[in-house]
Order: sequence, then structure tokens, then C-alpha cells
Amino acid sequence: MKKWTGDTATAVLALLIAVLLLAPLVRNAYLPLEDLPNHIARRFVAANLDGPLSEYFTYSVSLTTNVAVDMLWLALGQLATDAATFSRAVIAVGMVGFVASVAVLYRVLHKSWSVWSLASALLVHNAALLWGFENFYLFSTFVILGFAAWVGYRGRPVLHAGSALLFSVVLYFGHVLDLLAF
Repeated sequence: MKKWTGDTATAVLALLIAVLLLAPLVRNAYLPLEDLPNHIARRFVAANLDGPLSEYFTYSVSLTTNVAVDMLWLALGQLATDAATFSRAVIAVGMVGFVASVAVLYRVLHKSWSVWSLASALLVHNAALLWGFENFYLFSTFVILGFAAWVGYRGRPVLHAGSALLFSVVLYFGHVLDLLAF
């Protein structure tokens, strides 16, 4: 029998934590998050521009802040699933992504993986999630990943500046408060 290394045990624990984090999403079709119904309704209108709501609503696309998830919905999401399931998937990516981004940041800072970075799962269920701030919640992951890239590429000016610029653009379209945090 092969002996488990620290990295293997950390990966197995990370998988277990991801399953535990995602269990409420799998069990509930509609999440009791404050602002999430607004996101779902907006996507429903966008997917049904000729539907009965077209008499009351118009939908326009523009390159402004806080539109990345809607752009992803228009490009891919509406082809694959309904608006409510898409929003649950976005929240799921935000949950797992947050813990993964903290683990990556720990790896960059300490040059090794650690089980302690998985303790960030305790912070996943927070006020931004409860309020249903989908864009902010998802792109908080990118703030942490951007910081990890910024730290990891120090000493390499082109990659350092390039990653900062890339994450700034992503965060501009993701959520302006995440951009300010970055």
C-alpha cells in the first residue's frame, strides 16, 4: 500500500471540504439569497427577449463594470442550462474558488501546500453570499488569485505588470469593489 504524502492528504481533505460546501447547493433548487432572484430574473429576460416580458423590459449589453457573469450567461450559460441552475453553478464556483485561491496564495507565499489554508472554508458562507451579490462573491476569488500572481511574479517585471493588468481588466468587468480591493 502506498504511503500518503502531505500533499495527497491535503488534496483529499480539499475534495471532502468542497463536497461539504457544495451540499446545500445540490440539495436546493432555489437558494435563499437576498439579491440572487434579481440576477436570475435578469437572465430569464435576456434569454427570452421575444417572450411575454419583452413588452415590459428591454435588455441591453454594454461593456461596463459588474457584467462578467451576465456576459458568461449570454455566451455560454443560456445554451447549457436555465437561469436558476446557472446562478447556482456560479455560486458553487465562487465557493470552491475562494478556498482554492487561498490555497494557491499560501502555496505562493510558503512554497508548499498546507492543510491550514483549507480553514478558509469557514469564511465561505459570509454576508456577500447571504446577500446574493453574485458578481462580487465570484470575483473575490480573482482578487486573491491576482494577489498571488502579483506576489509570485515579483522580480519578473513583464509578468508582474502583465498579470496585474490582466487581473485588473477581469476585475473591472467582474465587480468594481473587487477591483478596488485588488
